[in-house]
Amino acid sequence: EVIEGNLRKSEPSVIRIAIDLASDPIPNDQLEKIVDNSLLTPLGILYLFGEMDRRTFPREAEAIWKAIKQPILRNLPVSFFQDELVRLQASERTGKSIPSGAVELVPSLCDYILRKRYPEYSTLIRQPKWESKIKDYINSLNNQNIPLACKRGREEWKAPKNEVANVFSTNVMNLSDLFSGYENLVSINMGKGRDDDAVVQFKIHPLEEKIMDTITADKPSGKLKIDGKECWWVDFTEMIPLILYAGYQHDEILQIIEMGKARGSLHTGEYRGSNILYCKPLDPDQMKIQLLEKLKALKEEIEELQVLPDYRYSFEFDEVKEKIEELEDDADFESLKSQIHRAFEQNHDRLNGF
Repeated sequence: EVIEGNLRKSEPSVIRIAIDLASDPIPNDQLEKIVDNSLLTPLGILYLFGEMDRRTFPREAEAIWKAIKQPILRNLPVSFFQDELVRLQASERTGKSIPSGAVELVPSLCDYILRKRYPEYSTLIRQPKWESKIKDYINSLNNQNIPLACKRGREEWKAPKNEVANVFSTNVMNLSDLFSGYENLVSINMGKGRDDDAVVQFKIHPLEEKIMDTITADKPSGKLKIDGKECWWVDFTEMIPLILYAGYQHDEILQIIEMGKARGSLHTGEYRGSNILYCKPLDPDQMKIQLLEKLKALKEEIEELQVLPDYRYSFEFDEVKEKIEELEDDADFESLKSQIHRAFEQNHDRLNGF
């Protein structure tokens, strides 16, 4: 049985596997010289191991017992988790095939639950020294030679391979695989020819984007005047539920905020004794790009939902696109963003009926 649970309701996830410890005896020539074969069920073997662990033997006898015990311990999971019926039920419950190894059953079920529980989680912890790798990435974002539009993922950054390697503090030979496993942050295309420029595509981390969306939400905490500009902001403690439900560790969160700061899209400060995150106002061109991206995402979502029976929509894409092109200030931006946001909400409300 696999129960996904509900994080927001504090309902735990559960993996429940029924194991028959009194099943058929497990053949073992060495143990059968000591006890009757009928006692070598999984339960009997575990009891025997427990009894032996409570006793003290000479060093030579301990070595002999260890040589007998270790192979049995390796084979016990096969007796428990290799059952075809159990694996079939696990496959049907998760909707995916289970790897053939007996020890893969429980990790596969855990992986299924974690992906269901934290669907938006995009980990930074992909290698033992992940902090060093992320630091290299953030340092590259702080480089003044990279255009801001490239740092924010709106445009590709094309430059000679030596220049790109210098930015990432590496050599050309290591450049193509430098961020292997971190395709959610950056991709580097070395081109086909030796003299071709490298093409770097920086990407906004999903949590980084969600933090910015929360700060500039339709009903933000208000605006603060910082450096002569009215800025959207949020108390850092208000971000905690969002971050907890997303599954991130504290160190990951801090690094993701540093990414946003390096891109110039997130800023940190203090207000009335509290730590805050804030975003400075976008310029009109950036506002238009952001709205057009959201409009495109809405159009793609509606096209997918049109396969549902009785689905209808009344959103005027051409009219909204024209208003975006004519956008002049923050007020227009907020109005159009709210309009698109409401369309997304209406789609999601309709889905509850299916």
